[in-house]
Amino acid sequence: MTRGAQAVAGRAVISPAQAALCGLGRVAAAEHPELRFTQVDLDPGAEPGGQAAAVRGDATYLITGGLGGLGLESARLLCGAGARHVVLIGRTPPDADAQVRRSRHSGPRG
Repeated sequence: MTRGAQAVAGRAVISPAQAALCGLGRVAAAEHPELRFTQVDLDPGAEPGGQAAAVRGDATYLITGGLGGLGLESARLLCGAGARHVVLIGRTPPDADAQVRRSRHSGPRG
């Protein structure tokens, strides 16, 4: 999920860093169509707190930066909302606190 990463209806890309993330998602989707990636780019002008997107049990959710505390908490919330497939990636290994939190939750593999 990004905000302002794609040029739409005459609006320029607002976040080049997030646009790069969209590119990574397109590559992952092309190389692994079995994962059925879904990308969502939110309108940067929309008010936060609107209706949340539905979490699907048959979808796979990718959390970049997922090995830190915020990523693990996001994964926990997604799983609690019904997600069955959550992929966590990150550039650095999880810190000690994150590893303890991860070990408390059943189900993560990998």
